[in-house]
Amino acid sequence: MACEREDDNKCARDIVRLLLSHGANPNLLWSGHSPLSLSIASGNDLVVKELLTHGADPNLPLTKGLGSALCVACDLTYEHQRSVDRRLALIDRLIDHGADILKPVTLRQGEKVAVGTAVDYGYFRFFQDRKIAHCPFHTLMPAERETFLARKRLLEYMGLQLRQAVFVKESQWDPTWLYLCKRVELIPSHRMKKKGPSLPKGLDVKEQGQIPFFKFCYQCGRSIGVRLLPCPRCYGILTCSKYCKTKAWNEFHKKDCGDLVAIGQLALELLQEISSQPAVPDVCRSVDINSDTTGGSFQKERRISVKQQLHVRGLGRTQDCVGFLPA
Repeated sequence: MACEREDDNKCARDIVRLLLSHGANPNLLWSGHSPLSLSIASGNDLVVKELLTHGADPNLPLTKGLGSALCVACDLTYEHQRSVDRRLALIDRLIDHGADILKPVTLRQGEKVAVGTAVDYGYFRFFQDRKIAHCPFHTLMPAERETFLARKRLLEYMGLQLRQAVFVKESQWDPTWLYLCKRVELIPSHRMKKKGPSLPKGLDVKEQGQIPFFKFCYQCGRSIGVRLLPCPRCYGILTCSKYCKTKAWNEFHKKDCGDLVAIGQLALELLQEISSQPAVPDVCRSVDINSDTTGGSFQKERRISVKQQLHVRGLGRTQDCVGFLPA
């Protein structure tokens, strides 16, 4: 009840602080909400700050279709509690305290169920407003236009945060292998015109550790309810519309596309070279624990995978493979 108060923010903050100092659990659910989501819904940023400081989990799954704390922050039901700038600052505060914008969120509409992110939740709620979301902009009243622009600004900011989180994740992976995984998976599902050398027929990324990369529009952040198409030059990003493709190109992808194309061409050239040469066995020394430690026999042979050969040839981040390769 203290988190739900809307009349006296300082008094509510003091009550919450007193309860927390006496061992109150900030991660319990009540009617689908957590104390953190209730304070977000009531517009009390003082209580939000107090709860996060005392260990409230911003990733705590909520029930009754509420998603998470980030979902409540972008929910249109509570938009009247804060200005757009305050809502953006709230999203930053939640992310700074560990909120995962990539965390799966289940969306339900009747019998239909889909799994997306907090960005998909925001767009899902946005399109439920039949008038503002679906009417042409010029037909809206001045107040409705301001509401529309404020909502679009919030959703675009959520999409930016999602894209930055994905870039951080992808920077931890081998860029060459990530490119191959994307190209192998995206080519069969999209009839793209060939812009360069094709992949070797024997390449099987599933057996060699396929990276489960993120599939979402790199501009708006949506991953469900849209048809995603890859960049036909680099296969590095996906977009859901011509508008998002053009905007992504102008804002950030123009700088990265050339580098991704260069990585892809180098990887494909090496794959063609590897596939055209006979496999060379890698002979390993195996030591028998019942014999002398200096003894042993060369008795194991294996084929080096394409992924490991790319690592050894310097395209990967680590050279974690030992063996003989064709000269």
